[in-house]
Amino acid sequence: MPYIHPNERVEIDELIEGFVPADGGELQYAIARMVNSYYERISYFEEDGVRYKHMEQVMGSLNGASLEHYRCVVAPYEELKIKQNGEVYDVEFGKSY
Repeated sequence: MPYIHPNERVEIDELIEGFVPADGGELQYAIARMVNSYYERISYFEEDGVRYKHMEQVMGSLNGASLEHYRCVVAPYEELKIKQNGEVYDVEFGKSY
């Protein structure tokens, strides 16, 4: 995930401060609104409007955010649960089955 410089985070943090989604639906709605605003900005500033390259940027950003969430939040939780409850898989890599 591209981390932005702490000085550049201030404006974004101020804009979203105070909004705390109550559930996954509100979180998804907020994300969709931000994506739509991004497309609106492109439509306003770029002569050709929204192109596939912009859609790729959105898909890449959403996918990157999802992967980063998994890496930083989900995977450590899963590792904790493995320590508490034990492994499920016992696959030995590099050997024939």
